[in-house]
Amino acid sequence: MRSRSAVVWSTVFTMLLAGSANAEPFTYQAYLEDSGAPASGQYDVRFELYNFVLGGTPVQTAEFPSSTVTRGLVQVELPDTFADPDNRWIQISIRSSGSGDPYTVLSNRKMITAAPFASVDLNEPWTPWAQGITHGNGSEVVLINRSNRIGSEYFGVGADTDFFAGMYISTTGINGRPFYGYSAGGGISAYHYFDGATSELKLVMPTGTAIVVDQLANTTVLGDLAADNLGYNTPRTRYVSVSPVAFRPNDLSATVHYRGGYGYPAHVTDAGSLSPISAPLSLPDGATITELNASLREESTIRNLSVAIYRVGRSSVPEPVASLNTTPAGVFSGAFSTSSITNPVVDNQDYTYHVQLSVGGNGWAGNETTSVSFVRVAYTVSEPD
Repeated sequence: MRSRSAVVWSTVFTMLLAGSANAEPFTYQAYLEDSGAPASGQYDVRFELYNFVLGGTPVQTAEFPSSTVTRGLVQVELPDTFADPDNRWIQISIRSSGSGDPYTVLSNRKMITAAPFASVDLNEPWTPWAQGITHGNGSEVVLINRSNRIGSEYFGVGADTDFFAGMYISTTGINGRPFYGYSAGGGISAYHYFDGATSELKLVMPTGTAIVVDQLANTTVLGDLAADNLGYNTPRTRYVSVSPVAFRPNDLSATVHYRGGYGYPAHVTDAGSLSPISAPLSLPDGATITELNASLREESTIRNLSVAIYRVGRSSVPEPVASLNTTPAGVFSGAFSTSSITNPVVDNQDYTYHVQLSVGGNGWAGNETTSVSFVRVAYTVSEPD
């Protein structure tokens, strides 16, 4: 192949790019000489974009096989990926069309500066100022990738996709605070931001921080919260304890004593009566009872103790919900629990609930201590109670 040289029309190149502010394909023209005379014919032309004037690997490549050169002029349309606002160097190589010969590099790489890319469209009313550019007087609409306005918006971004579409607000530092703000009347009305230092998303109102969401999705609301319904993702366990001093005898002939200074209720009555003692139980409507736990004491080998949860309907006899029973074995003191629950869902509309301590067996001498020192009921809720 004979020696070739090319002269790039940089002034034409600059003017062509200045007319387009967006990343779009643009025209590139070059002048090709073959042995000192304007070249003509078919040539394979390759354009490579580099970060450096020498060496390196091309960041973009475009090939144009069988390009027509007429009186030394070759014109191609480079893809929009070549329209990079950073400083780049372009290298042009050619070979005879269809020859299969290696490409011949034409002269040195040519620098493409950021200036020709035109930061703004020269045909549009953008106004540069010290810290950026402005557009319009408050009545114009800026839309990116779409032409239809939504509602009364003045800025919008569109995408031809059924997946994510939008934009990121970013900082270079990991502790940065990218934010989106709102202003009504010119002042700061509200804003929300991501706190890179704490990995929290925060909404700030004029009175201060209103909502904080941490990286585990735990949400803190500072102030009153009004909602039609609030619920937990998974049921939460709650407990209610029944004080010993709340127990009262079911039979007027029986009395309840509180032994010592600890408030242990003792069931004491005459030998012919085995009256239970009961205490009210308050549970939230809709809760699910999961466990009954109690600490008991008995002093008999012929009788046993029973602690039970009962529910009583409007016109029905008490129905057992859960119960614990001791075995007669002389003096015994210990904790008992059960997770066997009947009708576990609390229905405060049609039932009341209470805890009852009763004595079973074949009589009672009347001077034996029967006591309950602790009763706890576990339940779950699916919403704040």
